[in-house]
Amino acid sequence: MGMTALSLADEIATYQARADQISAVMSIAPLATPEQETQAAAVLQVIAGIRKAMEARRKAIVAPFKSQASAVDKAFREPRRELERVDKMIRGRLAEAQTTRLAARSEALAQVTAEAQKGDHAAAQAALATAQATEAPAPPGVTYRYRWECKVTDPKAIPREFLCLDVAKIKAHMSGSGQPTPVAGLEFRSVPTVVARAK
Repeated sequence: MGMTALSLADEIATYQARADQISAVMSIAPLATPEQETQAAAVLQVIAGIRKAMEARRKAIVAPFKSQASAVDKAFREPRRELERVDKMIRGRLAEAQTTRLAARSEALAQVTAEAQKGDHAAAQAALATAQATEAPAPPGVTYRYRWECKVTDPKAIPREFLCLDVAKIKAHMSGSGQPTPVAGLEFRSVPTVVARAK
């Protein structure tokens, strides 16, 4: 077992050394002439070959353990899912209870303001007592964090800077083999993607 670990460590050290060497050379290598582009393409092919060999080696090492790992994952899956479901349910119910309290408090405080403006101090005091009664500390071990949510009430009134493009729809529009048909406000251009074959 020691020999296997040592040989694996040696293999990884070799891969790391080659990666570092290629990185050091290519980080400073110029790329301004066709010859230099050809050299860079050759390096890409070498990198693809190394990565392919590394992945094949990794798969060969982990293959014997995959079936065992799969069985262990399966054994833990159901209880984990059930605990996650219950966790989510409890969090949701606690958050709902707190939301209800906050809504009641907000309504009572609004009532305080309204009664005070009318000069009915007794009613204002009663509303204030109601507001105070809705306050409750978080249960031990739990804290409440708050985040803002928004609800769209009038899509046409939303300023343009708060709107976003449908990127998925644009990508689908560009997915054909030919040039995309024009779309007002958009400019389409062809951008190269480099694909390297392993040597």
